[in-house]
Amino acid sequence: MVGARDAALLRQPNLPASEREQILKNILPPAPSPSDSKSTTPTSSAAPSREPSRSRMAGPSPKSSSMSYASAVANGSATSSAQRHRGMPGSSSADGGRPESGSSSQQQQQPQKLPPKRIPGASIASKSSRTGTRGSGNSIANLIKALLHTLLFALIHSLFSVYVRGRRAWRACRSRFLAVMYYHHRTPELIRRDVSRLERLPAHLSVVLDLDEDERSGAGLEGLVGEVSEVAAWCACAGVNTLSIYERTGILKSYIPQTHRVITATLQSYFGRSRTPSLSLRTPHQPSYSPPASSSRPSSAHSTASTPNDAAGAAAPDSSGTPHLTVLLLSADDGRGTIVDLTKTLAEMAQRGKLAPADISSELVDAELEETVMGEPDLLVLFGPDVKLDGYPPWQVRLTEIFHVPDNKGVGYQVFLQALYSFAKAQMRFGR
Repeated sequence: MVGARDAALLRQPNLPASEREQILKNILPPAPSPSDSKSTTPTSSAAPSREPSRSRMAGPSPKSSSMSYASAVANGSATSSAQRHRGMPGSSSADGGRPESGSSSQQQQQPQKLPPKRIPGASIASKSSRTGTRGSGNSIANLIKALLHTLLFALIHSLFSVYVRGRRAWRACRSRFLAVMYYHHRTPELIRRDVSRLERLPAHLSVVLDLDEDERSGAGLEGLVGEVSEVAAWCACAGVNTLSIYERTGILKSYIPQTHRVITATLQSYFGRSRTPSLSLRTPHQPSYSPPASSSRPSSAHSTASTPNDAAGAAAPDSSGTPHLTVLLLSADDGRGTIVDLTKTLAEMAQRGKLAPADISSELVDAELEETVMGEPDLLVLFGPDVKLDGYPPWQVRLTEIFHVPDNKGVGYQVFLQALYSFAKAQMRFGR
């Protein structure tokens, strides 16, 4: 065995060759003779064959064998010194290249242990566990957030529902109270008393009615005609000269004689047969309809507000002294379609030279629409819960006062009366 001191000396790169050979001679055993090497056979296959060439060659000399072993030890020392200078494991850089102890030299001769290999499955499992933990945390946070949003939405919805129901209840009670306190009892004197304190009344009043198509056959039209007759009677009692009825489908235009007969019957129930106002029905582009029994007069389509003196009696009387009421029946065809047709007509007249382009103005369009359809109404009453014109002629509502009662359904005298009071208090500035 090579001592620790001798091994440390052999590893020194600056060791003289003479001292190296002396140390090798001391530590190496005497080389066996060729005859001994031939007769000697390996006893164990597990012994390390460090010198395979000596057993196969024909007897190397002791000097050559000792030199080969010395060169191997020198190479080992050189490798150890190189490792020490490079800072590799097995070298001691802290002692400045001093000789190491026997235990450290044995540790350097032992094979270095490789770092353990990473198992892909373990890393994936660890990543998945971390991802699962993070994902579970995010899912819980999202669930809590969704619950908070749901609770907030339910709270807001509940508060809004309570507000809407309370508003509907209050307005229903108020409407019922007004219907009881200001019921007309089909008496013109009571209606005149209700409007006698108003400073002004609309000369042209317009209403929007809907045909209830859910009713059985014939009932929808009968109910619509009944509403038209009631509103016409209220206008005649309040002193409104012109009433325009807008119904989107225009079904009333096909039943003008029947509508005239029903309105006349309703007026007779209010005024009596002897004092019934005269009535004329008119539709755009058609002459007015008035039976010979009732004295008709040309209706004035120009919309002007009546004075308190006109409101003292019924509708404005004609030449014979009998009050007269004009009812206009409108539909969606009398709105934008009429404006388009008028525009085409004016353009053709300008192209043919019959009309100068400078003469086309808003006053000309207003005059043409007033003659063919109607003039601008002073007050437009909506008996529905929302402001829904539903195709009402747009040109005629530029300066019209629009009135509606929220949460109201159906035609009622209290809504009609509230509309007249609202019109009397409105300020007509006309853009100023």
